[in-house]
Amino acid sequence: MRKFLNIITGLLILFVVGVIYWSFANTEKQVDFPQVNTARIEKTNLWKLLFRDAVEHAYILFPDGTLYHITSYEEHKISLTADYLIEVLKGDKHPINDAVLVIHNHWAYPMFSLTDVRFYHAITNKGFQGHFLLYVLPMGDVKEMGK
Repeated sequence: MRKFLNIITGLLILFVVGVIYWSFANTEKQVDFPQVNTARIEKTNLWKLLFRDAVEHAYILFPDGTLYHITSYEEHKISLTADYLIEVLKGDKHPINDAVLVIHNHWAYPMFSLTDVRFYHAITNKGFQGHFLLYVLPMGDVKEMGK
């Protein structure tokens, strides 16, 4: 009886192995799955995310992704000299000449102010060569100095 069970068990194992082999041998090597797009695509405006409240802010972006946020929480100005900013950035190993972008906002005043122009010239005299932008709220206009 034991020999009979061993023969039956062996035949079952051979049958299972044969079925598995046959199923793999009869399948195609490449299976094309239908493309399913489940990603959400959303359009937004970076400047609207950064400039939300009714005070003036500035941001300085460097190629390594470092982003400095500057504000004195005043409606119409940022109380900061170019020399102090340059000193802080240099001490943090981000010299102004490496900056790729400086952007600040105005609420409804759609032009660079005289202070903005002076600040721009002060940092360009110290090596800044990036984009100097103004974001005007609530219209969402972006202006570039010198363009």
